[in-house]
Amino acid sequence: MNTVRLSLLSLLFVIALPTYIAAQTAQATPPPPSTPRSVQFPKPVEQTLPNGLRVIVTERTDTPLVVATVVIKNGGEVDPPTLSGLSDMTSSLLTKGTQKRDATQIAEEIESLGGALDSGARWDASTATVEVLSDKISPAMEILADVVRHPTFTSEEVERLRQQSLDNFTLQLGQPSAIARFVGARVLFGDGPYGHSLIGTTESLTRITAQDIAKLHNRYYRPDNAILVIGGSIKAKDGLALATRYFGDWLKPATPLPAAEASTSDLSAKTGRVVVIDKPDAGQAAVFLVRVGIDRAAKDYYPGIV
Repeated sequence: MNTVRLSLLSLLFVIALPTYIAAQTAQATPPPPSTPRSVQFPKPVEQTLPNGLRVIVTERTDTPLVVATVVIKNGGEVDPPTLSGLSDMTSSLLTKGTQKRDATQIAEEIESLGGALDSGARWDASTATVEVLSDKISPAMEILADVVRHPTFTSEEVERLRQQSLDNFTLQLGQPSAIARFVGARVLFGDGPYGHSLIGTTESLTRITAQDIAKLHNRYYRPDNAILVIGGSIKAKDGLALATRYFGDWLKPATPLPAAEASTSDLSAKTGRVVVIDKPDAGQAAVFLVRVGIDRAAKDYYPGIV
């Protein structure tokens, strides 16, 4: 009986072997590329309002939604040296109360429109975004303009966000990859604009006041330092009309925009360095290779990040 089984297995192996070899050969020969697809991008319509606000509207007929985003052309790179996380806190508090709405009212009104409202900061930009069905875009835009232009930064909301941010930072410190990012940025950029933690630290988050937040907002949240991007199921003329209606009376300050601070970090001296952070209680390890990226003004910047 064992001899019969062995013979049967041998026969099956002989039968399957050519199929296996053929499959391996087929895998070694990649299929030819398909015919390139033609992608038609919507053509944006752009206009700059008298107050300096740049407005871009892009119509898409394949969606019932409209998304409107206010982009402030500064983010974490303008945080003062001792107040890292200030831009992140400022942008996060936009939706937590204005001169005529508290946080609950903002949330309830957006919910009644069936929409979503969000805000946040990155290294080089701060944003506030609303997304709704196209027939709700007018009241949604009014709320968007209100949170960007008239936030109140109440002490109650500042303290609530401070505690949330401190908890988040503590959580990040328990992750080796997050520690590597924090230290890598500091090693690479030193005291420069990108050398600190975007979300702040225990020391800086404890130090930030409502006055600091209001000062940053007054300094950078201004129409001549902003872009309003509207996309979705909306005509260009209607988008421009809404921009004028809700942002046209946004006054441009008489003072000029603050000049960008020059970095004092010697980036050429940062190569070939190895930094080890010992965290004995960590169950994982992270290895990061960091270097200075391509200049944002370079012509190859966008192809390079794709």
